[in-house]
Amino acid sequence: MADRMFMAEVKAAARCGGCLLCALSDAAEDRYLRAILREGGSSERLLGEIVDSRGVCREHGWRLLDDEIESEGNALSTCCVFLAPVEELGSVLKKTRTTSRRRPRRKPKGLKGCPVCLMVSHVVECYESELLRAFGDGSLAAGGVDLCLCLRHYAALERVAFAAGDDDTLERVRSRQREDIESALAEAREYIAAQNVAAHGEHTCADPRADPPLQLVRLVAGLPRRRPNGDR
Repeated sequence: MADRMFMAEVKAAARCGGCLLCALSDAAEDRYLRAILREGGSSERLLGEIVDSRGVCREHGWRLLDDEIESEGNALSTCCVFLAPVEELGSVLKKTRTTSRRRPRRKPKGLKGCPVCLMVSHVVECYESELLRAFGDGSLAAGGVDLCLCLRHYAALERVAFAAGDDDTLERVRSRQREDIESALAEAREYIAAQNVAAHGEHTCADPRADPPLQLVRLVAGLPRRRPNGDR
């Protein structure tokens, strides 16, 4: 059966109302960003990772500035984290300054990936295997959790099941995905029909400004959109 701590994380992810793996990924991302702000100013390992990648990607740079994340540290922590790669590169460039226009002898170093992206990618790979195992051995059902994923993560679970040679679980994942798609298509058709009727003035109850059907959003986008403060 699935690990108790993992199942607690899955149940928390299920409460987000979207793809389980997207929610687990977001939770892992938030934990790492908070750790960066709590320890980034003093942790040589974390600062080293950020320096080696010359900062973080744009998305995670702005996430570090989110009110919800930044409250875990403070403005000084953010400044220290952002300062590290800038200061290091400034020092390197001073040492390599030349007065001639000769071509440099050594090729500039290639960049490492954003440390947050790399960490989240590794964690999600572990989650994919754990989730497939929990689905296959009945732990998800026993915990009252449905396998609800986006299309990309359904494909990821199919790849894991195929690589493991687990044909029975692979077929169960595909069967669950078929049910999900059929349900989403039916909901989407109802929504489109209602909006078409509203557009012709025959039905005043439908709201043309309503969000797209939630099942369709989950299958394609994973989770309801984040609001500026990080909530959904």
